[in-house]
Amino acid sequence: MIIKDNFIKDVALLEDLRSEAKFLDKKDTFWKNFNAEAVNTSEKVCQIIFDKFCKTTEYQGFEYWVNCLLPSEEDALKWHSDKDEHLAELSDQFVCPSVGMVLYLHEEDPEGGYLEISTETESIQALPNRFVLFNPAVPHRVTPTKKPRLTLAANVWRTAPSKENFSGKKLIRKKS
Repeated sequence: MIIKDNFIKDVALLEDLRSEAKFLDKKDTFWKNFNAEAVNTSEKVCQIIFDKFCKTTEYQGFEYWVNCLLPSEEDALKWHSDKDEHLAELSDQFVCPSVGMVLYLHEEDPEGGYLEISTETESIQALPNRFVLFNPAVPHRVTPTKKPRLTLAANVWRTAPSKENFSGKKLIRKKS
């Protein structure tokens, strides 16, 4: 696991990610092949991160999504492992991504919303602009928050998961 605070140094880039997150927060999950051109800021940032931390020749691409957890117990994420949800539903096979990341985009401490990973003894606080790289196959959860918690999350896959896991839409965001 890797944790880095004040991860995005470029203030304009961080603001662009936060702005884009408002468009992405529709519970959609998107797919990007490693060899495809990035079409939005989220894809560009994820690609830079995974190029740095993964051997991209060993992976087909990554999925990414935005989560906005609100201050209620219902919005907490229960214990789970990231997997090809469609495949698991059809066949009970659990095929998991290799590397996962979370980048906290909220601007103030959400007072909760800790990332807990079953193999770790501590909870990872959801600090603004904190980056966490971890194994998404290991069970993890997010605790309830008192204020909104906004994240960009992504998983790297050696082989692309089922296309049914994705909205089929592509967010191509043009700056005004």
